[in-house]
Amino acid sequence: MMRIKNIISKILTRLTGFSSPYRVFELIHYWLFGLFRQRQPEALWDGKLSYLRMRLTSRCNCRCRFCDIGRHEHKVKIRHMSTHLMYESCRPLYENLKQLHFAYGECILHPEMYDFCKFMTQNYPQIILGTESNAVAFTERWQQFAADNLMMVHFSLNAVSCDIYLKGVWSPGIDGGEAAFRQARQNAQDYLEFLRQRTRLCFAPSISMVINRDTAPEVREFCKLALSMKARWCSFYFDYTENGLAEPYFHDAAMSEVLLELMKMQRVLKDKLLLNFRLLIPLQEASPAQAKVNAMPEDELRREYDDLLQLAAERSIIGEYRQREWWRKKFRKHSLSILEDLRPFRHEIHLNKQCVCAAPWRALEIFPDGGVRSCCWMKSIYYTRAVSSRQRVNWAKMLNSLAFKYLRNEMLKGNYPECMECCPLNPNSHPVKTDLQYSLSDSNIIISSTNFEATVRS
Repeated sequence: MMRIKNIISKILTRLTGFSSPYRVFELIHYWLFGLFRQRQPEALWDGKLSYLRMRLTSRCNCRCRFCDIGRHEHKVKIRHMSTHLMYESCRPLYENLKQLHFAYGECILHPEMYDFCKFMTQNYPQIILGTESNAVAFTERWQQFAADNLMMVHFSLNAVSCDIYLKGVWSPGIDGGEAAFRQARQNAQDYLEFLRQRTRLCFAPSISMVINRDTAPEVREFCKLALSMKARWCSFYFDYTENGLAEPYFHDAAMSEVLLELMKMQRVLKDKLLLNFRLLIPLQEASPAQAKVNAMPEDELRREYDDLLQLAAERSIIGEYRQREWWRKKFRKHSLSILEDLRPFRHEIHLNKQCVCAAPWRALEIFPDGGVRSCCWMKSIYYTRAVSSRQRVNWAKMLNSLAFKYLRNEMLKGNYPECMECCPLNPNSHPVKTDLQYSLSDSNIIISSTNFEATVRS
């Protein structure tokens, strides 16, 4: 029975392009009866791609207990993205690209990544490069390259102390946790020194932490770490192995108190530091917690978090963004709106007199095996033989295929069929605003124009 199910799934995948063909009937209906909608200009990709995310490799040098990449690495057929896909197939996308980010596993372990980054800076110097890393392999060579080329770096540090790292992050029964923690922290500090020597601390790395029952006691200290490191932003993710991605409430009541503290810190650090944590929060917990925090007297919160305010005294989200823009202009790189700078693909744009998620129009993610999708939080991955082989890829044809037009048309109608329920940009399920809207006072900054350019009032 399972074999028959897999065969049918493969047939439907070949017909629709999606790895999860559960929407095949909606696509057929759209193909038969949606001819007018398919021709709408707003549903078409206009050839402008602002953000490209490459998942270079499934290899990783850490064994985090909440991450499934390391556990399932042996099951992955294609571990590294091919050089042909990096250098040749994607080349048409680079001409108008603003940002190219590397992610998935530990992308620094891809044997071609360093040479590929040098190739990009030499041939497409206007593109802004970025990478996600656990910082363990972010050695001096990478520190210098990132500092010299204004890279947007993100470190998944996950803990402040080694004890908490071993208890709540590193998989039990596996050696190497303490060495990985100390190497990561040392590399992060060394990278900050490179930036300090070049007076480019506005490009300090953003950092993130996964919150579970063992790491939760360090949430406040991790926020202080972000402030002391001059981090561009600080992200928190509730451990999905302890709480479902779309559960209405936390399984552990203690996490409700953690969420409340995150909201209080976000209110105190408004305009100082961008805190991201609303992507994986249980939806029914969000609204009452936010209402409770909004009702708290501001003076009381400032007294409670006076230590954070002292560390954030000279911080400014907008001021640091302007500094980065100054450096990018000096290096003749693309200019970014504050939305593109802080949330490259997870923000809204104005289309057809309405706000919609920017990802289906301006972002793309590519997997090592050639699968593509607009956002890393989409449920389905689109496969086409041209991307996964050495054939020439017609990107315009692929991104204007039936599946992608259907997604854009549905989002223009207010439906987000491929989006996770836990995403703050999903208007159908998420009851709270985005982190940017809570972290910045000036609402004019949040609103982007039809031309995908958000401006900051001088």
